[in-house]
Amino acid sequence: MTHGHSALLAQLDALTGADSASVFAELIRTGLQTLIERGSAATQKHFHRRREDAR
Repeated sequence: MTHGHSALLAQLDALTGADSASVFAELIRTGLQTLIERGSAATQKHFHRRREDAR
């Protein structure tokens, strides 16, 4: 089991007994965090390529 998979299972366990508003808020937070991380990674990759092309 990977670290990411075990973290997901831990989140699911924590949300099992939570009310629906808490579950929805956590889903939104996690989704937004994923979008931010992917956008950041894409931006870094873009600028890295531009630096390589400039050489």
